[in-house]
Amino acid sequence: MFLRLLTVSLFLCLCNMGYSQGLHVYAGVAMDQSGDANVTPDGEAHYGYLIGADGRLMGGGSYFIIGLQYAHLSLLSQDSPSFFSNDASMQIIKGRGGLGADLFTTPDNRFKLRAKVLGSLDYYYLYPAEALAGREPYTRLNDATLGVVGGVGIDFLSITFDIEYEYNFINAYYKQPDTKFNTISVTAGFFF
Repeated sequence: MFLRLLTVSLFLCLCNMGYSQGLHVYAGVAMDQSGDANVTPDGEAHYGYLIGADGRLMGGGSYFIIGLQYAHLSLLSQDSPSFFSNDASMQIIKGRGGLGADLFTTPDNRFKLRAKVLGSLDYYYLYPAEALAGREPYTRLNDATLGVVGGVGIDFLSITFDIEYEYNFINAYYKQPDTKFNTISVTAGFFF
């Protein structure tokens, strides 16, 4: 608990330094899919929600992004979207960092079209191991995965909307090939 509090405090301090462009706070829904049909059969996905904060560092039309994200997704795949009621769920903390740029800005800065590319370290810190019992060899998640995130978004005044796609390079299940989770997320938030 202390480590989490220290990490969030450090993140907020970095975002409030003089060279910060601002803080983007958001929430939304997400959908994971794996290439392994034993983890995610055809027509199914792992649904859930996420909340996060990204700091935009340095000014101008391009900037660095440093962020934290919490995701709560269904561990077992589902055939219909259920974003907020998952009995067996995996909880993931994502540390993110990369670059962002304004692609288009109105002269009065009221509207911006943005793009970003980030690296993401996804730490699977909590999931119900009993939900995977009897599903050999898919009985254990790796502690962490590594991915790359691409996204586009808009800012209208201080309101934001973003769509992101995360491609993971590391398998989610221990010693199981083709179990990389690739995520699509849609979020809305505020930029301070």
